[in-house]
Amino acid sequence: TVPEDQGKWYHNEPNKGDENYEAMDAMYAFCAERDITMRGHSIFWAVEKMVQEWVKALDDAALRKALERRIASVVGRYAGKVVHWDV
Repeated sequence: TVPEDQGKWYHNEPNKGDENYEAMDAMYAFCAERDITMRGHSIFWAVEKMVQEWVKALDDAALRKALERRIASVVGRYAGKVVHWDV
Protein backbone atom coordinates (compact mmCIF):
# COMPACT_ATOMS: atom_id res chain seq x y z
CA THR A 1 0.00 0.00 0.00
CA VAL A 2 1.04 3.61 -0.42
CA PRO A 3 0.35 6.45 1.99
CA GLU A 4 -0.74 9.62 0.26
CA ASP A 5 -0.52 12.85 2.25
CA GLN A 6 0.50 11.01 5.43
CA GLY A 7 4.04 10.59 4.12
CA LYS A 8 4.56 13.98 2.52
CA TRP A 9 6.76 16.62 4.07
CA TYR A 10 4.05 19.26 4.22
CA HIS A 11 1.95 16.86 6.27
CA ASN A 12 4.78 15.69 8.56
CA GLU A 13 6.34 19.11 9.19
CA PRO A 14 3.93 21.93 8.39
CA ASN A 15 5.97 24.31 10.55
CA LYS A 16 9.74 24.22 10.81
CA GLY A 17 10.80 21.80 13.52
CA ASP A 18 7.24 20.67 14.24
CA GLU A 19 7.43 17.06 13.04
CA ASN A 20 4.40 14.83 13.38
CA TYR A 21 4.33 11.27 12.08
CA GLU A 22 1.20 10.18 13.95
CA ALA A 23 -0.90 9.51 10.82
CA MET A 24 1.97 7.74 9.02
CA ASP A 25 2.71 5.65 12.11
CA ALA A 26 -0.95 4.62 12.34
CA MET A 27 -1.02 3.64 8.70
CA TYR A 28 2.17 1.61 9.08
CA ALA A 29 0.77 -0.15 12.18
CA PHE A 30 -2.44 -0.99 10.32
CA CYS A 31 -0.46 -2.49 7.44
CA ALA A 32 2.02 -4.34 9.67
CA GLU A 33 -0.81 -5.99 11.66
CA ARG A 34 -2.25 -7.32 8.39
CA ASP A 35 1.07 -8.22 6.72
CA ILE A 36 0.50 -5.59 4.03
CA THR A 37 3.65 -4.29 2.38
CA MET A 38 4.01 -0.52 2.49
CA ARG A 39 5.93 1.76 0.14
CA GLY A 40 7.34 5.06 1.38
CA HIS A 41 5.73 8.06 -0.31
CA SER A 42 6.89 10.75 -0.78
CA ILE A 43 10.03 12.19 0.78
CA PHE A 44 9.66 15.38 -1.26
CA TRP A 45 6.67 16.70 -3.19
CA ALA A 46 7.59 19.26 -5.84
CA VAL A 47 4.16 20.76 -6.32
CA GLU A 48 4.85 24.39 -5.46
CA LYS A 49 1.48 25.13 -3.92
CA MET A 50 2.08 22.22 -1.50
CA VAL A 51 5.56 23.32 -0.40
CA GLN A 52 5.55 24.88 3.05
CA GLU A 53 6.13 28.63 3.18
CA TRP A 54 8.97 28.15 5.64
CA VAL A 55 10.75 25.89 3.10
CA LYS A 56 10.29 28.43 0.30
CA ALA A 57 11.86 31.13 2.50
CA LEU A 58 15.12 29.22 3.09
CA ASP A 59 18.36 30.28 1.44
CA ASP A 60 20.37 27.64 -0.43
CA ALA A 61 22.49 26.53 2.53
CA ALA A 62 19.53 26.33 4.91
CA LEU A 63 17.46 24.49 2.29
CA ARG A 64 20.19 21.88 1.86
CA LYS A 65 20.29 21.34 5.64
CA ALA A 66 16.50 21.08 5.80
CA LEU A 67 16.47 18.54 2.94
CA GLU A 68 19.16 16.45 4.61
CA ARG A 69 17.30 16.61 7.93
CA ARG A 70 14.07 15.55 6.24
CA ILE A 71 15.72 12.54 4.61
CA ALA A 72 17.36 11.45 7.87
CA SER A 73 14.13 11.92 9.81
CA VAL A 74 11.63 10.07 7.62
CA VAL A 75 13.95 7.44 6.15
CA GLY A 76 15.47 6.75 9.56
CA ARG A 77 12.06 6.45 11.19
CA TYR A 78 10.78 3.90 8.68
CA ALA A 79 14.03 2.08 7.87
CA GLY A 80 13.29 -1.60 7.37
CA LYS A 81 9.54 -0.96 7.49
CA VAL A 82 8.85 0.16 3.92
CA VAL A 83 10.03 -1.65 0.80
CA HIS A 84 11.26 1.46 -1.04
CA TRP A 85 10.75 5.19 -1.30
CA ASP A 86 9.31 7.61 -3.81
CA VAL A 87 11.64 10.57 -3.67
